[in-house]
Amino acid sequence: MSIDFLSEIESFRRKKSFSIATLGRIADVLEIPIEDFFKTEQKI
Repeated sequence: MSIDFLSEIESFRRKKSFSIATLGRIADVLEIPIEDFFKTEQKI
C-alpha cells in the first residue's frame, strides 16, 4: 500500500473508495480493531 494511496484515502478533496480488506490492513498496522473505524461518538 503506497503513501500516495493512503493520502488519497485521507483527502477531503477527492472521494476515494477502498475495500474492507484494505481497511483491515490499515487496522492491523495501527493495531486497532477494525470495528473502531465504525464507532461514533456519543454526545452527552
